[in-house]
Amino acid sequence: MPNINFMISLRTQCYRRQPRMSCRNNYLLQTIFVGVFVLVSLYLLYKGESVQHDDFLLVNHEDNDPPKANNYPVVNLKCLNDSAAITDTGLVHRKRNNYNHRIYLAVVCCGDRSEETLVMLKSAVLNTQRKLHFHIFAEEELKPGLAKSLKSWPTDFQAKIEFTLHSIQFPNNENPEEWKSLFRTCATQRLFIPDVLTDVDSLLYVDTDTLFIRPPESLWSFFNEFNATHLAALAPEDEIAEVGWYDRFARHPYYGLAGLNSGVLLMNLTRMRSFGWTEKIVPLYHEYKQKIPWGDQDLLNILFYYHPDRVFIFPCEWNFRPNHCIWFKSCFRTNIQGVSIIHGSHKVFHSDKNWPFRIVYEAFLKYKLGLTPETHLVQNLQRKLSKLKSSDLFCGKTLLQPVITTLNSVQR
Repeated sequence: MPNINFMISLRTQCYRRQPRMSCRNNYLLQTIFVGVFVLVSLYLLYKGESVQHDDFLLVNHEDNDPPKANNYPVVNLKCLNDSAAITDTGLVHRKRNNYNHRIYLAVVCCGDRSEETLVMLKSAVLNTQRKLHFHIFAEEELKPGLAKSLKSWPTDFQAKIEFTLHSIQFPNNENPEEWKSLFRTCATQRLFIPDVLTDVDSLLYVDTDTLFIRPPESLWSFFNEFNATHLAALAPEDEIAEVGWYDRFARHPYYGLAGLNSGVLLMNLTRMRSFGWTEKIVPLYHEYKQKIPWGDQDLLNILFYYHPDRVFIFPCEWNFRPNHCIWFKSCFRTNIQGVSIIHGSHKVFHSDKNWPFRIVYEAFLKYKLGLTPETHLVQNLQRKLSKLKSSDLFCGKTLLQPVITTLNSVQR
């Protein structure tokens, strides 16, 4: 930046030596020069920061400088066509990914959640171009019905999936009924998947009350963004910490400013086992079990509070919930990115309390695989959107229009 005192000195000398009009012209030129210099400097600074954010082809991760717990990273939302190989220097080099590779998708189904489970799996297979392997953890009495329904899918869609049914199981020397009833029935099963699927390297876990609007492989591609320490990825519980649950009510440590939501979870099972995942989770439960109303989600928050370098944060459109729109809009990324996964937490898929979520769920429930999605799914939602009243704007247009736009884009 030019020295202002120096320029004032020049101006004074000019008035002493030259006519006033000539000095004014010189001073005007100097002022224009300073303005141009400042604008060019700001542009170059902005351009440099943009390059740093967008350059995901070669990323330097320092093991001794983990990400701060209170800062969510900027992530690139493109569905990457490459995978990461971490070298000894900590540099992440990208290479072409084999898109014939399976995506492993896990869900836990207990009680009255069979219908939700099957609708979620339907949304996944409808939107994917990849082979999916479903790992379904379910109560024994639910297994036959789940298997029968999956085997009744049209042949083209059966060819895209494999599935394995697992029993509900918890660590030895622990009270299984106590773990099973913590928060919602069987919800804590997700915490112990690394101990069960010992031959699986990486996994995408989702709650039963979720719907894929964008392909599962787009979420799976966030594994490519993991550095050498990341072993899981989640979305924030809230975008505005001050109005979130954890900031106001939590009686235990939690990750970052607003905590994490466990409804959509990427898991590198190999790293979790090496980390001693279960050996860390179980003692945390016994220490905090009187202070964790959200069960498994609270335990994940406590663990990542103590190990913030182990978690990767993906953005809110991949776990869009009622708290993003019920009072005011807080997930603004949907304006451009659309909605990728809907999470109907608090049973809004089955309630008139937040009817836009129920409308999307019922559209997927009624849709039959094999029919044209544009006609039998998207147009149905468009008709619902056209009937919105001004009083329905919050979760109405905030949810339905981005869902329709995203589905149209995916199905084309």
